[in-house]
Amino acid sequence: MIASLRTITYEDLKGIIGKEDGIAIWSCDTCAKGCHGFGGEDSLRDLASCLRADGFDVRKEELMVASCYYDGIRSRKERWIVAGDYDNIDVIIPLACQEARVAMAELFPDKMIIDDSRTAGLGVLDENGVCILTDPFEWTGLDASDEGIDLPSVAEKLGMFTGPF
Repeated sequence: MIASLRTITYEDLKGIIGKEDGIAIWSCDTCAKGCHGFGGEDSLRDLASCLRADGFDVRKEELMVASCYYDGIRSRKERWIVAGDYDNIDVIIPLACQEARVAMAELFPDKMIIDDSRTAGLGVLDENGVCILTDPFEWTGLDASDEGIDLPSVAEKLGMFTGPF
């Protein structure tokens, strides 16, 4: 599975988006969910609720089993167009891995895709169902480990964050 870290805080996010923007939150229910709940349905609903309470215009909430699946993203885009929702969205906040965000940027070239995650490498789920990093990407400067490295430790070393906004 992909091990993802959050690169910004909730306060950072609020500083990037505007209250006049039509916002879609798009969450992965697999890898990002296993990364201390960065993604998943609960994180999606909680972020939407917080943004609405802070006066932001959240218009769409998308939950996808694998948000990095290019054809799945394209299919959801087509549904938005058919439903008349596409033109009402200005910003997409992906609670997903870096790969999903790159695919969204390609498929939604006229939307702002929030840059809120980095993929640190590959991992596995521990006995509690939480991702641990076993095969870090070279950019992290970390060594591979069969025992894995817990994501909070990785996030601290890299100046990033785990879990939901």
